[in-house]
Amino acid sequence: MGRTPALIFFVIAAPASAGPSWVEVRSSHFRVVSDADEGEARRVASELEKIRSVYQSVVGPEVEPGDPILVFASADAEGFEALLPAKWRKEGRTRWAGLFFEAPSGYTLLLRLDLRGDLRFRTVYHEYFHSLTRRNIGPLPPWLNEGLADYWATVDIRGKEVLVGRPDYDYLALLKRKAQLPLETLFAAGNDSPHYRREETMTLFYAQSWALTHFLQSDERRRRELADYVSRLGRGADALQAARETFGDLDELGEELRKYVRSRRFHGARLATPVLEEQELRVRSLSEPEVEAARGGALN
Repeated sequence: MGRTPALIFFVIAAPASAGPSWVEVRSSHFRVVSDADEGEARRVASELEKIRSVYQSVVGPEVEPGDPILVFASADAEGFEALLPAKWRKEGRTRWAGLFFEAPSGYTLLLRLDLRGDLRFRTVYHEYFHSLTRRNIGPLPPWLNEGLADYWATVDIRGKEVLVGRPDYDYLALLKRKAQLPLETLFAAGNDSPHYRREETMTLFYAQSWALTHFLQSDERRRRELADYVSRLGRGADALQAARETFGDLDELGEELRKYVRSRRFHGARLATPVLEEQELRVRSLSEPEVEAARGGALN
């Protein structure tokens, strides 16, 4: 949605002291534009590079790396809201911790840096993982597409260690409370499936997809089976056929999944933090017109 001429005039004509100061930090794959201090902007760029490296260990190196992803890292709620187009403010997205979307100018990330919590950017990382999967692996059946994204969206870098696959207690509570879908139904569901698309069934579909993915990541044998399943998909098998050939009796697998959900084994995994090649972070101050140009290309 375009801004009125009066708003454009205000942004350009306002004295520098009236607004926040902006900094740009460029890494190899991200361009961070922030009204926080330089240290915060550097931290965001460095952490995103590490998360990208973790995700590449799953989906492989990017086939088409493209331009650096534009990241708006806002210091607080007020700045975050000011970045959003008016229609998104009306939809209540001001309450979100972040957004990831594809704009005409390329992929764009919006982050609020004043929020706390290890998983505050889970939705953002979920969508970022999807973007890498689409480019590197191609289409996946909905259960695996969403299950993998939810599993890896919990990525949490803590010094030399990365935590992934942490429990989603809301999903677990739902799965214990409601009857799960037959696995044949889950595997056969396509992008137009009502189980995947209807609001009243969507959350259960996501929860069960996450739980099954978590289960298949729980030990080395299951991880090999999941890799074999993806290979069969790549050779042209449909999702249900590949599941039967890989996992065998799906009723038996479903019972194992129900036992897993009722257990207390949802501990996730601990990985070593990727050691990245030394890279120079290029830093410069941005003027309001430069920020407005970046925003206009991505957020209108």
